[in-house]
Amino acid sequence: MHYLSIINDLQIGNKVIDASKIYRTLFENNIWLFTKNAPFMKKINKNDQFILYLAGSQRKIFQNSFIINGEIKKIENSNLVEKIDKEILKFFYYYVPIKEIHDFKNNVKIKDIKENLEFITDKTNYGLFLRQSVKKINKKDYNYILNKQK
Repeated sequence: MHYLSIINDLQIGNKVIDASKIYRTLFENNIWLFTKNAPFMKKINKNDQFILYLAGSQRKIFQNSFIINGEIKKIENSNLVEKIDKEILKFFYYYVPIKEIHDFKNNVKIKDIKENLEFITDKTNYGLFLRQSVKKINKKDYNYILNKQK
């Protein structure tokens, strides 16, 4: 299966944790995190393919890809607390190991390709299709995004 993982900055009181810091920390530890109510949690399996979309007014880009490398597990049963910023972990309940992390050669701006993505049916209000933390997409859209980063 093919998915988008959508992240943005985390606002914790007056503190903001930048989305770039979040995904870099996760990639360094070869894991991905999910919130308690992340969509498709029960359908995500080993070898599913993800593209990372960075949301936010100054971003709106597809930036990386990775592959799921195991089962989704609860954070409380792991040693992640020792490795990951506790502020980040406050928002997440589950983790999964990942592999084959690929930084795109060129970031892909959503505004440049939205017209060609099938999962975005309302091209004017495309942001509505990127509101959840996980979005299932078809193989055609997945490959289209990957090919645009080259």
